[in-house]
Amino acid sequence: MSNKRGRGGVLANFRDARNPPREPTASFTGKTVLVTGANTGLGLEAAVKFASLGAENLILGVRNLTKGEMAKTIITSRTSIPSDAVLLRELDCNSFSSVAAFARNISGSFSRIDVALLNAGIAAPSYSRSADGWESTIQVNLLVTAQLALDLLPKMRDTARTTGIPSIINIVGSEAFLDVRDDWIKVGLEETVLEHFNKQENFDMQHQYHISKTLLMFFQEGIVREMEKSKDGNDPVIVVSTPGMCRTDIGREFGFGIRAVFAGVQMFIARSSEQGSRTLVTSAAQGREAHGRFWMNDGYSNREPYLTKAKWDELQSRTWAEVLQVLEKHQPDIAENLKD
Repeated sequence: MSNKRGRGGVLANFRDARNPPREPTASFTGKTVLVTGANTGLGLEAAVKFASLGAENLILGVRNLTKGEMAKTIITSRTSIPSDAVLLRELDCNSFSSVAAFARNISGSFSRIDVALLNAGIAAPSYSRSADGWESTIQVNLLVTAQLALDLLPKMRDTARTTGIPSIINIVGSEAFLDVRDDWIKVGLEETVLEHFNKQENFDMQHQYHISKTLLMFFQEGIVREMEKSKDGNDPVIVVSTPGMCRTDIGREFGFGIRAVFAGVQMFIARSSEQGSRTLVTSAAQGREAHGRFWMNDGYSNREPYLTKAKWDELQSRTWAEVLQVLEKHQPDIAENLKD
């Protein structure tokens, strides 16, 4: 076990910004790659790299199709991928029904999905709820990411059976989970973990993003544990990767003043979106050894979270069960996807 705890603070960000990940070199020739949150920033830069490395088909999950067309133009202008190989599909991560429809569409439209980069994410400056009734950060960063991962399992198993190569679901997380402390999560047994962080009185702008990414790690642990029961051997690899602190528009909902200050700070302690995307693409090329692991910079992270093991284990088991319960209300059969 490593004795290194947490992210390492601002100095680590400063160091990482000056030591960006290596350029990915793995081939994606012949593969169908899905990227969500693909119209700007990390998702767009990752899509460009997948195309440059030979992806045969590139599926872009975008909320706004007009902006998706702009992203498609950028990708085809910077790479040699044919225009008809870049496919746009509408995806609204504030809607469980949109995610379900998106998953049905691509699972029915494509013969294979080799790589799924689940990149959509937000950092909210204030409390807001989706039409589904969930605080936006929890819905986008955790619940619909989990929903899409579960919805893709059957198609990605079929892909592995056909190709003989493991498919991979690469979930974009954040090293921010390493800094979450026990006293950030004061959830009693009288309420669920998700209900607690869905309440406006428990919303903390400085903590909610970190907590959402911690809950995402709990989901990864849960789905990997369920997969251990499988005897099929064709389950996709589930890896969580972080691009590190990057100059993106994830904080676009913050006021101008905060964005201006943050942009100034980021010039010194953040990578470009292109540099951050290198990590996402390289981690998407890993094999079975990546299953259940956390990829950071150019390899697997050995840093430990500040959360104590007892707190982690308790919250993980509760959160995993709660995520399934929430999703089953919108897709009653979604847990069936965990079975071979």
